[in-house]
Amino acid sequence: MKDLIVISAHCSNLEKRNALSKLVDSLQSIRKDYDLMVVSHLPISSDISEKVNYAFYDSDNTKVTDWRYLNSPWLNLGCDYTITSVFFCTYGSKSNYLAIYRLIIMAYSFAKSFGYTKVHYIEYDCYLENFDELYDNTKLLDQYDAIMYYRFYNIIESDQIPVGHFHSTRVDNINSIFTNYNSDKLLNLLSTTGFRTCEYITEQIYKMDNRNIFYKNHNLLETNNSYFNKSSDIEFLSNPIPWIAPYYDEETGLICVIYYNNIKNHTFKNLNVIINDEKVYPVNHLEYGYWVIVKLGDLQDINKITIYVNDTLTKTIILNDENKKYFHCFSKRSKKSVLTTI
Repeated sequence: MKDLIVISAHCSNLEKRNALSKLVDSLQSIRKDYDLMVVSHLPISSDISEKVNYAFYDSDNTKVTDWRYLNSPWLNLGCDYTITSVFFCTYGSKSNYLAIYRLIIMAYSFAKSFGYTKVHYIEYDCYLENFDELYDNTKLLDQYDAIMYYRFYNIIESDQIPVGHFHSTRVDNINSIFTNYNSDKLLNLLSTTGFRTCEYITEQIYKMDNRNIFYKNHNLLETNNSYFNKSSDIEFLSNPIPWIAPYYDEETGLICVIYYNNIKNHTFKNLNVIINDEKVYPVNHLEYGYWVIVKLGDLQDINKITIYVNDTLTKTIILNDENKKYFHCFSKRSKKSVLTTI
């Protein structure tokens, strides 16, 4: 039986629809060896669905906002301390965690039910110059249960970070958490780990039941005309937002905020953090790769934090007696790279 390529999509504008179309068109040349599926939280146009074997639309695009379940990116500024914060999430403090896994589980459960053994997952905003890695992964899945790719980051050299936009797995022996959707199980899995990212959770699920993962270097995918996660570039171009996050400083016991410009070829000139609708902390010039750290004061004196980029509200953080107790668990500057679980 053929392998199945699963393409997850969320095409909310023309650029994203064009990216999906380009990927689907490129895969037509290997249809003799691979079947194609598109899964999406937005309707799939007929010109796309007619070029694949299966097209599934799921209207439930749940957003997770509870701090316990948010992604926690980290930033090291070249010293012993690392800032780790759920508030680094660029477009508001929310996560697509459940929405993403609804699509993956929909695809994997279908694949297993219809007799597929090997599935290759790729996100719609990727493009492969050639398909050597797909064919190689097909062969490797005769010996291994899953294939994942990683990159080394200089920030924390000991951590291997698997990527989420391309990986391969067998579904005949995969854990049922990836074939039977259960939001409580998924959220519990997320809340009990220090790395609250889909990439890390996917790796943990792939490892369940003593399954063997074969790891590859992401450089194997990075040929001249290949690209990955293009939608981030599209979002940044149309609505660039830097990393701005309040955090607890373990050394001083104060709440600070960091403004960090992580967007290439862009200078921000109108950034504002407002405390309790009164005190404004502006940054009027921030070039790519630079950051500014400002002390905001004692946590008990802060009840509301609003963040504006170019006069547009991008994030509101409400602090009360209950969540102030745990603020330091979700956003802090410390010598540890992983957030504390509660």
